[in-house]
Amino acid sequence: MVEVRTANLTKKFGGVAAVDDVTFTFKDKELTVLVGPSGCGKTTLLRLISGLEVPLKGEIYFGDKLVNDIPPWRRGISMVFQSYALYPNMSVFDNLAFPLKAKKTSKEEIKNKVEEVAKLLDISSFLARKPRELSGGQMQRVAVGRAIIREPDVFLMDEPLSNLDAKLRVYMRTELKRLQKELGITTIYVTHDQAEAMTMSDTLVVMNEGHILQSGDPEEMYRKPRNVFVAGFIGSPSMNFIDCRFDSNNGLLLSEPFKCKAPARIIEALRAKAPEENFILGVRPDDILIDDSNSTECEPVTVYMTEPLGYAVLVTVRAGSSLIKLIAPPHTRLDIEEKCWINFKEEAIHVFDAKTKELIL
Repeated sequence: MVEVRTANLTKKFGGVAAVDDVTFTFKDKELTVLVGPSGCGKTTLLRLISGLEVPLKGEIYFGDKLVNDIPPWRRGISMVFQSYALYPNMSVFDNLAFPLKAKKTSKEEIKNKVEEVAKLLDISSFLARKPRELSGGQMQRVAVGRAIIREPDVFLMDEPLSNLDAKLRVYMRTELKRLQKELGITTIYVTHDQAEAMTMSDTLVVMNEGHILQSGDPEEMYRKPRNVFVAGFIGSPSMNFIDCRFDSNNGLLLSEPFKCKAPARIIEALRAKAPEENFILGVRPDDILIDDSNSTECEPVTVYMTEPLGYAVLVTVRAGSSLIKLIAPPHTRLDIEEKCWINFKEEAIHVFDAKTKELIL
């Protein structure tokens, strides 16, 4: 197995940088997930690593080996695509065996390896079927099996679960993560689904406009995003953002119709700013409480919508011109247009600079 490194990697299409000077290390045996909105550069970065795209500048290394001039089929990679790309006229057995036949592997070894991979992926019972006779989840496992059977150094996966229904996606992401841990193959996985990214990744990479904005442990990024973009992209429902100003005399963040005390860890940083300067208050829905006692001494907010989730209730309230989402206990009962008070967990408040959109520490 190998780590994959990019150094100052750049790719442009029509003068627009799809990948812009990206330097990053994908660690050996880890599952690294690239996440971001459509057009952020994540698939282009994956295709550059695979050799399907040629960089304008920069280097790509597999271990200590520069692979820029090595064609895709000699890079020791296996790719799994959104479309599965199975051969419709071949059986599952022959789809799995195809990479081995291309390498002139003996029939006995092909049979043994196909059976081994089929058992690993629980597809042994339909080796004689054609792809059209399979469900989406079964086709996905065949596509993964065909990638595994080559025994690659690196897996590259481009939104492989996007064609599956919600229930099957949850099942397959669990299976893919388990499989990656079992095989220990360095894996780079592209998705636009942040829930998928959070649950699957060892290292999470958030991209936008060709740049890596933040990378690291997914839980750490959820709790300590560097900027408004990352904070808003990671988490479902996404973080609430509220324009506010800082009262330096009382250490309060004010935004009509409510106020909250600024976290002690950033009061000094805020006091160093001009008192009249505006900030962006960020707080996640699970860090907002309904406060029946009105301990905040604020004006009440208005219930805009409630959405029962079974394990909780997603409540949207209107505060002035802002809509704020919060996660309430499952027994919560609120009517639309009802008045209530909200409070924030002080340790979970984020404050961002209104101009730079960067986190204030």
